[in-house]
Amino acid sequence: MMKKIFISLGIAAGVFIAGAGILFFTFVQSMKADPGEERYIEEVADEYLRERIEADTEIYDVLYDNMGNFPEFEYAANVRHLGDGTEFLVYERQTTGEVTDNYVKERMEDQIVEDIQPLFEQSFDRIEYIWVFLDEDTGKGQDPDQPFSYKAYNTSPFLMVAIPRNAQKSDGELFEKLYNEIKALTGFEQGTIEISYTDQGVPLEDDVWSKEF
Repeated sequence: MMKKIFISLGIAAGVFIAGAGILFFTFVQSMKADPGEERYIEEVADEYLRERIEADTEIYDVLYDNMGNFPEFEYAANVRHLGDGTEFLVYERQTTGEVTDNYVKERMEDQIVEDIQPLFEQSFDRIEYIWVFLDEDTGKGQDPDQPFSYKAYNTSPFLMVAIPRNAQKSDGELFEKLYNEIKALTGFEQGTIEISYTDQGVPLEDDVWSKEF
């Protein structure tokens, strides 16, 4: 009787291990990009760029979204604008099949960083990063070959700034001053700014200074 029980348990354990192995193998395979899909999006992006943007660009990589971070696509071409250095994506919308890009949005984000970075450099010895996030549809319809500025759009940015040091008593007053300078310079009427203390991405303080425009 006991022998049959041990045999049954052994068989069950073997089936479980085999099943787990198959699931793990399937998961690993799903995390790998499909070379055929990569070639496809590169070809689609190349044709799209020839028609959409007159300025010189280059496709330097393919982004495979294996974690589902981008609801619009699974594969996208990483593109660099050789005129201003802006890096952006060209992709095919999964819902409609339309090929599109986010160059204007990415360029506007770069413009904002270029404008506000000097304000922080005047106030701090070092800045770990300044990140700007705009809605994906920002600048839709804008001709990418004509001059444009984020100031001409009713943008609602989310600004994230990391200062690589611990908090100081005078920071609240300093941050308020920076906030007013940024608002006067950019004309933002909506959006949010967050300033945190970090060291190579690791938070040094629990508190994050945040304020809406």
